[in-house]
Amino acid sequence: MTATQPAPHPLTGQPFTSPVPPGTGWPGDPATARTPRARDAEQVQRLASGARTLPVLDARVSVCRACPRLVTWRESVATTGRRASFADQPYWGRPGPGFGDERPRLLVVGLAPAANGTNRTGRVFTGDRSGDWIYAALHRGGWAREPFSRHAGDGQHLDGARIAAAVRCAPPANRPTPAERDTCGPWLDREVRSSPRRCASSSRWAVSASTPSSPPPAASAGPCRARDRSSATGSRRR
Repeated sequence: MTATQPAPHPLTGQPFTSPVPPGTGWPGDPATARTPRARDAEQVQRLASGARTLPVLDARVSVCRACPRLVTWRESVATTGRRASFADQPYWGRPGPGFGDERPRLLVVGLAPAANGTNRTGRVFTGDRSGDWIYAALHRGGWAREPFSRHAGDGQHLDGARIAAAVRCAPPANRPTPAERDTCGPWLDREVRSSPRRCASSSRWAVSASTPSSPPPAASAGPCRARDRSSATGSRRR
């Protein structure tokens, strides 16, 4: 992967190459150049279980390189596959960490980021149609400051809620493989252990993210339980 020439961030104007190197000033970037990087499933498990706080977890998620197919795809989109309407913007080009309250009462789980959404903006489910729906719903429920999420650094804030994805990198054709889901599972398991009272999912596949031996449950809603999440508010495709 070869980084692109710097382009100005659409909100701050600061120039960034794509993908964005950690610790270079991107709004909301939780990582630094020294953040440890997972390069296989075993390292994901170790780094996720060893993250004592959600900010530490977010930093480690944001530099993960454990799934070669996803790394290649997310970085190729960021460098040579940008949507024409965003061609003048830098692309995050890294995994999308969770976003929101560090002590959430509600955890919203989606399937995976979009190539020109999170992979561009650096905030989970931001800059794509699924995000428009999710943040509008959270705003109506009093969880979100704004009814939209345009880009990292736009002032959006979640109070008592957190959003995450079962798979943290944008996958080709919006279809991660079961192996990629399983590799990413420990990141989500660690977020569930932050003890939210309720979980909601926009995808049945996301609900079963940490239970690969079980079929996806029917759409429902309920309490969060690591390795046994049985919650969803419905299904909506990007």
